[in-house]
Amino acid sequence: MTTLLTGGASPDDLGAVYRVTREGITIAALTEFTNSLKMFNSGYLLMVLTGLSKRTIQRRQQKPAEPLSSEQSARALLGAQTLEQAISVIGTPELAEAWMSKPAIGLDGWRPIDLMDNAIGTQLVSEFLTRLEYGVYQ
Repeated sequence: MTTLLTGGASPDDLGAVYRVTREGITIAALTEFTNSLKMFNSGYLLMVLTGLSKRTIQRRQQKPAEPLSSEQSARALLGAQTLEQAISVIGTPELAEAWMSKPAIGLDGWRPIDLMDNAIGTQLVSEFLTRLEYGVYQ
């Protein structure tokens, strides 16, 4: 699904992904991605993934082809990859949404979705999901 954001570039091709984020992902592509997830409210996910306010997103949606900044694009892509990872590890979008909305002991009681407000928190969630996937809880 993140190929919606990378223009078809494989997430494993970091050079191509870098170029896409450098040029900027459009709010239209990000909206299409959040709608495809079928988890959370699309507007809420846009705020989480970009770090932008609801009002700023509404203004940006008036110019859907205008790209986000390189930083916002990279943040959105990392968040999108983590959301996909959650669906893969937990099982379904509905279960992943429920898991991300509850405090996790392995994340010091934080709700995973709340940690995704910056790159370090997103990395913490991703690493915790990897531990869950492999059965390593400590």
